[in-house]
Amino acid sequence: MNAIPDDLGRHDFIWSSCALEHLGSLQHGIDFVLDANKCLKAGGVAVHTTELNIKGDEETFESQGLSLYRRKDILRLKSLVERQGNVFLPINFNMGDGELDKYVDLPPYNRNKHLKLMVEEKYVTTSIGFVILKR
Repeated sequence: MNAIPDDLGRHDFIWSSCALEHLGSLQHGIDFVLDANKCLKAGGVAVHTTELNIKGDEETFESQGLSLYRRKDILRLKSLVERQGNVFLPINFNMGDGELDKYVDLPPYNRNKHLKLMVEEKYVTTSIGFVILKR
């Protein structure tokens, strides 16, 4: 994913699920999304999900194995995608206010009942998805 070959062809749809955060850095994940757009036909759709750090827009966790994107990182990615001439559909940053929305799972995680996780004892993360339309 850090080196997408040029010979993969053009497709109507591409999808990555919880992969960006495992590519070695925040920038590697951003580069992947931008590079993956070359695999889309005009009018094609890309859907990506990743981890979102919901505890502030400054400090975050970044390592070889896991990087937590912040709101500002997603907005920067949106700007870069649009600079490519593509459409980044509106982003929903709503964290919800239901009972399960307020629950933050702590290690060892209960894999059946969480929308949010505590990472490294100070970062709360959840999933976010976004959609890109190729022009």
